[in-house]
This record gives sequence, structure tokens and C-alpha cells, in this order.
Amino acid sequence: MALAEILFLSRQDLMGLGISMPDVIATVEEAIRQLALGQVNQPEKIGLHYTPDRALHAMPAYIAPQQALGIKWVSSVPANTERGLPQTAGLVVLNDPDTAFPVAVMDGTWITAMRTGAVSAVTARYLGPRRVEVLGLIGCGVQMRTQLLALNPTLRPRQVRAFDIRPAALEAFVAQMQELVDVPIAACGSAREAVDGADVVVSATWLLPPQNPPIKRDWLKPGSLMLPIDIDSVLEPEVYLTADKFVCDRWRAILDIHEHGWLPAGLPTLYAELAEVVGGQKPGRESDDERIVAMNTGMALEDVSMAKLAYTRAVQRGVGLRLPFIGSRDELYQF
Repeated sequence: MALAEILFLSRQDLMGLGISMPDVIATVEEAIRQLALGQVNQPEKIGLHYTPDRALHAMPAYIAPQQALGIKWVSSVPANTERGLPQTAGLVVLNDPDTAFPVAVMDGTWITAMRTGAVSAVTARYLGPRRVEVLGLIGCGVQMRTQLLALNPTLRPRQVRAFDIRPAALEAFVAQMQELVDVPIAACGSAREAVDGADVVVSATWLLPPQNPPIKRDWLKPGSLMLPIDIDSVLEPEVYLTADKFVCDRWRAILDIHEHGWLPAGLPTLYAELAEVVGGQKPGRESDDERIVAMNTGMALEDVSMAKLAYTRAVQRGVGLRLPFIGSRDELYQF
């Protein structure tokens, strides 16, 4: 028997564990609450922008109550979509807090998509309108699927409007997601048609600094919530600069992306970080007329808490491929 092993969990392994979106939402919300309570050790992302439009990030975290320790290594290459590859790819390494030995390596692409949808759902619980008639979606790629899966049961909209500049992507999104959610999805011919008058708007497009952002402030009704997963790639500056409340998950991350070309018109005024709202230090939505922008760039605690949940279930069910890490103590002295 090996002295130490690593459990490898593929995307297929993770999807077979029966982890539902409500499970993910609950796990992520609790991790964010622990951040507010000071129970999370989470340094800022270590970002390597090795070309202007390609990046690698290292995202470590330790969540004490969950005994969850690990790191996500994630990439972002927008041009991958033209190659038939996902824009975002990654791995999560989970460690044993007692020994610090790695105990699992797992697909981070599925985890990233699921936890990002869950974070939007958590955000919407605290900052969304009390009643949502229309949910507007801009961008119909991988990420928007989990956004809808998380936001539909949270917001219970009466209608979803979706738009993508790629007609085939829009058609495929509507066809697939209409089988998975119980709300009618309308395919729109323009961004304005999807956004104008919507109560909650989500954008998940390319991760590139904006050039000619199509979404205008005047399209967003009073009382709306804007969730730009793609930062400000499709937002004109007035959207975030004049918001009644601007919330983000980590202000330091906003400062960092600003240095790399995003938010070119200047930084918005920060109302609160998300953990302050979830933890009760600051109120969420206080008025039916507030226009709120919540720009969540992603936190390591979300990935690590998800990885711990997946690892625990995988061990219980005997799922995954066990790989030898250290065979014996004697081999440490062999070279």
C-alpha cells in the first residue's frame, strides 16, 4: 500500500457524484459567510498575464470550519472558442490540512462553471429585486448555462430573454436549456431586446477589455440588478459608475483588472464586498428602485469548498482514479 495517494477526479467523475446546484449554492454561501466571520485564509489571486489576452491564475484558500485547503490553477484564453475549446480551463488541487499533502486533483472547469452560477444566485438573494418578471441573458456559452440553472430557482422569473452574437450558439442554448428549466426562454435578435426592461441582467461573454460595449445604462430599469460575469466587456461605463450600489466579491481583484485595461473610464465607488452583505455587516437591497451592479470576479474559497464537497462524496462512493504519490518512506532517500 502506498504511503500517500492522490485521487484524480475527471469531469465525468464529478458530474456523476450527484452534486446538485442547490448543493453548490449552499456550499458557496456558507464559505462566503465564513469569510465574513474571519474563518477563511485567502490571499489575493496570483495572476500571470503572459500576453495581453491570455492569463493564468493561482487561487489558494483555507476554510477552517470545513477543513478545506487547496488551490485552483485556472487559465483564460478568449480565442479558445474559435478552436472549439472552452475559454476557461483549470485544475483544483485539494490538500490534507494536517499533513499539507495533496490528496486530490480534479477538473476545475466544471467546478468553475458551477460555483460561478452559484455565486450569482447567492448575490441575487441579497441584492436582487423582490419580484422578477424578466431575466435577461447576454452570451450563451458554457457559463450562461449554469447561471440560468442557479438563478431560475432563486429568482423564479416569469420569462427569460437570451441573446448571443452567434445565432447558432443562441439556438443551441435555447433548445438545451428549455428542457432543463421550467420558464419560457425567448431568443432575442439584439442585446437591447434582451436587456431593456429586464429586472435582472447577466452577461457572460468574452473576457476582454471593452472596446464598443453594447449595453447602455438607459436600458436598465430602476430596481434592476446587473451581474456582469465578464466584468465590463459589454457594459458602457455609466452602468457601473452611476449604480446606486456597486458590490464585488474582492475589491483588490477589481483594482488588479483595472490595471490590466478593464474599467477604462475609472473605478466605481465600492458599496460593499459580497461577504459583508452575506455576513450581515452591510445591508443588501434597501429599495425597490436601486440599480445595483454586482461584479464578482471569483474567489478561491468557492473552488476549494466545492472541491472538498466533491472529494468527500467521491471517497464515500469509491469514485475516481487513485494514483500513487509516495510509495514508501524509503524511496524518499533514493535518487
